[in-house]
Amino acid sequence: SSKPPRDASDRTSPARLTARERAVTLLPMMSDAVRFDYQSARAEGDVVVRRGLLDLAARLGINSLGSDAARYGLALTLGSGEVTPLELTAAYAAFANGGERVYPYAVMSIVDAAGRPLPIGTLGAQPRRAVLSPQVAYLISDILADPYARMRAFGTTSPLTIDRPAAVKTGTTSDWRDNWTVGYTPDRVVGVWVGNPDGSPMRGVSGITGAAPLWHEVMLAAHRNLPVRSFPQPAGIVELTICAASGLLPAPACPSHPPPLLQLRGLCGIVGWHDRSEERRVGKECRSRWSPYH
Repeated sequence: SSKPPRDASDRTSPARLTARERAVTLLPMMSDAVRFDYQSARAEGDVVVRRGLLDLAARLGINSLGSDAARYGLALTLGSGEVTPLELTAAYAAFANGGERVYPYAVMSIVDAAGRPLPIGTLGAQPRRAVLSPQVAYLISDILADPYARMRAFGTTSPLTIDRPAAVKTGTTSDWRDNWTVGYTPDRVVGVWVGNPDGSPMRGVSGITGAAPLWHEVMLAAHRNLPVRSFPQPAGIVELTICAASGLLPAPACPSHPPPLLQLRGLCGIVGWHDRSEERRVGKECRSRWSPYH
């Protein structure tokens, strides 16, 4: 189940977002997987956005939400629709695999009494299919794997920290009935749900205190004897220095007191500017290197 969370780390009001987080808010909208007709969006209101979210969820393998956009409000972006743990974990696996959808399966092989392999058809592994651009998948992973972003809510030694880079997210329903932690590395993805079998509320158990410790131990076991790997950065990612105070590109208006600057990874076309001349300079550089709209 995934509903509006209560964890402090899950609250993403603009006042709590860092400059880096604000800058990548629009990135999912730039994916090749979902294209919005903004003229129609103005005429149809948020229904178009909800349809786009359901379409993207289905592409990632989440089918529990159905296809009726009228059932949901914009709170769907926060998790107001219920999904299964397997669907949610498989959707996160697409981020770990450069935007390619992963189809979960439980049967590795079938053999007869003589040990000869038998065809298993759709019970086994299925070919992967690209549903997100590699750039969007990488940026989502980069955000979720940022240990400094977690420190404000979870400190430096939370269960979300393992012995290698890992992208991870917690969630808690508002009535304490469900909590979960889903996270991944380039090698493994693990999803953990914690709750009562009868659906009754728990007593103040959140994603960080309930599901996260289990996720931590399973991830350590799943990566035993595996080399440490970072998320590979695809072509088309632009790295820029931004003003820490505003999240915009640095200019004379940027405060001079330390630390005045931050490093930002992102796609072209999503960063603001203190002055138009800087916008023209960086915009030209972006177009000459890569554009998500090509």
